[in-house]
Order: sequence, then C-alpha cells, then structure tokens
Amino acid sequence: VSLSGNFAFERNGGDTHIVADNVSAILSTGTFKVGVQGAGLGLLLKADGTRAVETNGGTLVLEGAGFLCSADEIKLLINETGLGLGSQSVSAGGTSFGFQELPASTTVRAISVKGLLAEYGGFVSLGGDFGFGKFGDEVRAVASGASAKLTAGGFSVGVTNGELGLVVTSAGTTALEASGSVELIGGGFASVTATEVLVRYNNTNVEYTGQSVTVGDLSHTFGDMPASTTLRAVSVVGLSADFGGFVTLTGDYGFVKDGDTIKVAASGGGAKLTAGAFEVGVTGASLGLVINTVDNTKALEAFGSL
Repeated sequence: VSLSGNFAFERNGGDTHIVADNVSAILSTGTFKVGVQGAGLGLLLKADGTRAVETNGGTLVLEGAGFLCSADEIKLLINETGLGLGSQSVSAGGTSFGFQELPASTTVRAISVKGLLAEYGGFVSLGGDFGFGKFGDEVRAVASGASAKLTAGGFSVGVTNGELGLVVTSAGTTALEASGSVELIGGGFASVTATEVLVRYNNTNVEYTGQSVTVGDLSHTFGDMPASTTLRAVSVVGLSADFGGFVTLTGDYGFVKDGDTIKVAASGGGAKLTAGAFEVGVTGASLGLVINTVDNTKALEAFGSL
C-alpha cells in the first residue's frame, strides 16, 4: 500500500507510535486504484518490527476496471502483531488515534469498503461489504452480503445476499464471480425460485475455476470461470417462475442486456399453461425471450416435446 499525508512520530517504550492526518492509502496495479484519501491514521510499530495500521474517515478512491461507485465507509486495516487492538490508541505530536477494528491477527492486510455501491464494467450493479488486497501484481477482492444484478428500467436479475470474488490484473482485465440467492424482478416474472444463480465476468483469458481468493477473513472459490476474453453472463439454474400470468417457466436460463432490451435463452426448459389438474405446453424445450424494458413489451417462444 502507498501512504502519504502529514505524519507525527513518537517513541513509547520499545514501540513507535505514528499518527497522521490528510492521509491517502492506495492499493494499485496498472491503472487500477482502490483506497482512501483525506483520512486519519494510527500506526503502531512494535519493537519486534510488526505493525498495526488503521485509518478512519476519508473518501473512497476506486478507479479503473470499469468501476463507478460510492461507499459508506473505507478503512485501511493491517495487523501483524497478533494483538487485539480494538480499544487501544496511539499518540504522537500531541494527537491521539483510537483503533476501532483491529482484532487479534498476524495476517490482516486489506482495504475494507463497507456499503459499496458500484456500476461494474457496464455489465452489472454491485453492492456489499468488500475487502481488497494486493497479491503480487494483482488486486483481489472478496465481498460478503453481496449483490450483483443486471438491471434495465424496472427489470433486474442476479444475486442478492451472496458472496463475490474479484481479480484485477496489472493489465486492467478482470474476473468476477458472484453467487447467492436469486433476485428476478419485473419483466412479467413472479413467484420465482431457483437452485443456483451465478453472475460471471471474465476478460483476462485466464481460467480461475477452483481457485480461491482470500482477503482477511473473507474467501471465495471460483466455481465455474473458464478462460475467456468475452464472458459476461447471468445464469439462473433450476428456475421456476410464473410468466405474465400466462405460463409457468422452468429450466436453466441465461440473461444478457442489450441497451434497454433484456434477452433470455434457456435449454432443457419447460413452458406450461395450467388450470387445476390440466396442463399443456412444452418440456425439454429451447426457449427465447425478449423484454423491452422501456414499454415492458415481451416476445416469448418455446419449442420442444409436448
């Protein structure tokens, strides 16, 4: 992490206390940057060379890799000391800084971003509590309570209350995967359930399937991330939903956005009209659906076995 600001230093026994204001703390790779600016900072340098660092206040810096965003809280957190420092303070130059979020650890090294709201790559809207770390020439992030949604007008589909993993390379390419509970609102869909929903993006041309991303105490293992330079997919597996009060749709669906239009395709799907014990429709079907989110008009076709 790169630090700048106004720093005061003071010896305290065998330790060194450092307090700073107007601090910038930035992680970067290539043109991507994440961190905080205009923050206060406390740093405890122990006699054995281990460090504890925390920032407070300031504003978010998140540039590159297609992010447009805001956040509720941003902190730099480092703890190599093994000590819980959540209620301790450091003092230097007549100023004190109280640590708030440093549990006992020897491995915490992260930019913590709480309440992040972001537009990502012109693809999906992201939300949640994120931790960013630097690993070699990559910046990696993991999120909890995450959302990742493809939206257009009053329509949205994607992940809510999930987990998310992100890798940003020094070339500015990214791989992202989010999984969790399904959200499917608008477009004529109702009574939605699903067994799995995945949001995936990859333009790195590197396969990440089975690889884990860990930042602090958060971790995500990529489930299905093939090498690609064009992958942009919202996949809903085991979908069951009422559509337009007309038919019940089932199967595995993929959603993409094209301007104000949502395009949907399914394989092995079902589309059935039911009334009491009577039902008629198709199973094992190929299905295509187009939703115009401006006027909410739709076109649906399914063909398969009776």
